[in-house]
Amino acid sequence: MLARMAVVFALLLISMIPLKAGSIGVDEMCGGTPQVGSVFSFVVPAPADGTSSLCLTPAVPFLSLTFVFTAPPAVPVTCGSAVFLACSVSETGNIDDVSFQGGAGIPAGVDFRIVLQGFAAGQTISAQANVPEPDTLLLAALAALAISFVERAKLRRTHGKPVSDADR
Repeated sequence: MLARMAVVFALLLISMIPLKAGSIGVDEMCGGTPQVGSVFSFVVPAPADGTSSLCLTPAVPFLSLTFVFTAPPAVPVTCGSAVFLACSVSETGNIDDVSFQGGAGIPAGVDFRIVLQGFAAGQTISAQANVPEPDTLLLAALAALAISFVERAKLRRTHGKPVSDADR
């Protein structure tokens, strides 16, 4: 309950910061929205005063969130969030993406608003939540390898001979 209140308070503070043209943000809670899984897409709604927004509810906690779009706005894209600690924009060829990570994230069942400026109405944007960064995947692989070496060393000490896969 206390964590939810802290998220609401942070969202209220950040929602007062105006977004710039060509921006995407995840910033405040709203009510009565469709539920989405960790992979989803949406169509940019018609803007009101140059800003489009839609509300969604995650079925699972969103610890990170990445948006991918093939038709970026004509202006450079910026990002901002009240529920994630950091966001970054990357451009590869004709595909741009905006990634949000760190911070409290979005708990399952708690509505959030996606705010877009400079995007064309009717454009489809894909999203994926909880995508580990490449560095995180590398770190996890190295940890698994280290654990494997430690276990093999323990087996060698207890059996007094080299261990092969056939011995297991």
